[in-house]
Amino acid sequence: MIVYGIFDPQMKYYNNAVQSLDYYQVLVGNPDLATSRCFRGEISYTIKNLNFLTMYENTSKSLYENVYLDGGKYVHTFLNGGKSEHFLQSAEYTIELAKHLNWTLAAEYDFYKERDWDLLSRHQLAGYTALMYMAEHFQAKAEFTTGGKKVEQGYIVSRPAELKINFGYNVKSWNFMLQIKNPLIKVCQEREYQNVGYSFSSKNYMPLDAYNYVKISASYRFNLGGHHDYKYIEMDNSQKSGILRGN
Repeated sequence: MIVYGIFDPQMKYYNNAVQSLDYYQVLVGNPDLATSRCFRGEISYTIKNLNFLTMYENTSKSLYENVYLDGGKYVHTFLNGGKSEHFLQSAEYTIELAKHLNWTLAAEYDFYKERDWDLLSRHQLAGYTALMYMAEHFQAKAEFTTGGKKVEQGYIVSRPAELKINFGYNVKSWNFMLQIKNPLIKVCQEREYQNVGYSFSSKNYMPLDAYNYVKISASYRFNLGGHHDYKYIEMDNSQKSGILRGN
């Protein structure tokens, strides 16, 4: 698959009004930002139970955040850099351990490169595993994804590890779901920025969203065309190739 697109920055990046972040910092947009062009090509193939995905993405005039000192304050603004690139190679294997019970293992290599005020790059190796039980009226799935880092608009962004556990039960037209994410595990997303004369580091904690998340839901399906007994549960059973693409 080959995709080509032209993208304008969001309006917030154009706004050149001075916005105060704190006593020492201000944010000023850049109305002269250029349009970016993005090319992405990917190919996927399967050998028995082993799935492969190769992807390459190239964006011209990529957007990045620049920080400089002016009048005793640090000014944050946005500039167009050079070319940014992302290469991905992933492999996924699924094996049937027993009747209704499957085990999935996946590994992914990513390489990020941005040409901002300097050349920024990052290699990353991530892993994923999932155990799924799927019967006629009951389904359970536990999955774990390792953490990792990527380059994004001049920042090094760290993604935490993630453990998700889902249970589903179906009876007649009723569907019940229990979803749990990172139980009793405190995680955070980290952002790091390092430029000449300025460095920044932050940790973002999102309790009840990124961790200690529990969701219980119930739904009832109406069938106006006549009676139908639903035996299988509507649950996200797919692991997209490319472990980190959804994060």
